[in-house]
Amino acid sequence: MPNYRERLRAEGLALAGSATVATVALLAASSESRSGIGTTLIVFGVAVLLIAWLGPRSVHVAVRRATQLFTPELGSGQPRALWQFPVLVAILTVVVAKLGGAANGLRLVLILLVLGLVQAFMLERIVAVYERQARRRFYRVEGSKMLGATKLGYVQRHVR
Repeated sequence: MPNYRERLRAEGLALAGSATVATVALLAASSESRSGIGTTLIVFGVAVLLIAWLGPRSVHVAVRRATQLFTPELGSGQPRALWQFPVLVAILTVVVAKLGGAANGLRLVLILLVLGLVQAFMLERIVAVYERQARRRFYRVEGSKMLGATKLGYVQRHVR
């Protein structure tokens, strides 16, 4: 059973990889995706700031609220399967590009790319620090959702 830190890395990389493929596809398939570069930069900048603020905050809250697990069964909080990330990114990209234009589709996938990278490399490191300092290993538990509050439990690690 992968722990929370391992899942952050794997899911972040899956999201970033899926968003990278969607970005390249949009840029190659539609010249309209490159229009409105000023708006794209503004939306992208605001999104990066929000992700950089809310991401660490949500991890800190989840780790502080974690409850101790006394059972070897840690599998009840398993999140979305990794194969679903490319499907979700593709569906969201097509819907946004059809309804709002290819430029909005590009804005979406760029934001998802940053979100995936932040999750894989920044949030994972925050959890690693918590684990090292508290000598705990964190796991998602029942009730965790892809969007919304992540519920964590922990097991105490024994130091030899």
